[in-house]
Amino acid sequence: MKFSINKILLWLKSGNLREIKFRRNKINVITGDSGTGKTEILSIIDYCFFGSRADITDEIINENVTWYGINFNINDNVYTLGRRCIEKREVSKDYFFHADGYIPKMPAVNNDEKQIKKIIDKEFSITERTVFPYGGKNITLGSKISPRYFFMFNTLSGDTIDHSEIFFDKQNIDRYRDALMNIFDLAVGIETEENLLKKEKLNVLKADLKQWRRKLTLIDKEVEVFNKNIVDLSKKAKEFNLIDYDLTDPAKLMKRFDEISSTYKEESIEINLERINKLKTEKNKILRKIRNLKKFKLEIERYKKLEKNKLDSLKPVRILNESYKLLKIPELD
Repeated sequence: MKFSINKILLWLKSGNLREIKFRRNKINVITGDSGTGKTEILSIIDYCFFGSRADITDEIINENVTWYGINFNINDNVYTLGRRCIEKREVSKDYFFHADGYIPKMPAVNNDEKQIKKIIDKEFSITERTVFPYGGKNITLGSKISPRYFFMFNTLSGDTIDHSEIFFDKQNIDRYRDALMNIFDLAVGIETEENLLKKEKLNVLKADLKQWRRKLTLIDKEVEVFNKNIVDLSKKAKEFNLIDYDLTDPAKLMKRFDEISSTYKEESIEINLERINKLKTEKNKILRKIRNLKKFKLEIERYKKLEKNKLDSLKPVRILNESYKLLKIPELD
């Protein structure tokens, strides 16, 4: 596939048509003083090819233009693609397209973006199967490749030429940076659409395999917990003599548990209201006794404390009684 731009077209508000011509199969160098609009040429190309950003300078250029256009070749076919100018910093949805390269005096809307993209995609040999084999932060794995990404191999801005580490335009835009790593081999012919399709299927299979491995890990953990529960349940069953002590095989244990659960019948319980009321009465009596005993216990503790205080107050008398004898004083006549 060979792609080249023949002309950039500017339909001015004055009614004139300005053309910037390029030579095919040559390196076209655009020179000029700073501020003369060299960078705008790349912005116009991007805008005509369905750009979603209004990057064209409004002063001098956009304010004097009604339509932007490109006359270009894909292989042996010549096309003319025009797009209405930017208004109020909003990109236009109006397009002019001619499959024979016809350049009108003033374009008129004759097609829509979706239909034009189908034609250009076909010329670029891009089908629904031409997708990104790898994903990224800004590109979804398996999403369709746009022809716009291949323009990175057609132009070099002055900033890119001066840069010592960046060799392609638009590497300041995340999605273009991610796209370059995906389409480079395809652009230079190392990769084919068939291989891209195989890689996409391989990536899908890898993702499925990863997902199944995660599920298998979860299942293994659940099986481990289940087996532990079986062991715990078997211990309790053995305590109640429901199963034999030498039964340890999980499958046989499950079978035995099924037998026990299927043959178990819940005994019917007769409700005797008279008996229940009698038990409630006895319960209330016991509760009253407990309250009385607690009260009695508190009184005993208070009594003991009081007696202790009295006993402590009599200690001096006891000491005097033990240390001294009463003296008898004779009576006086």
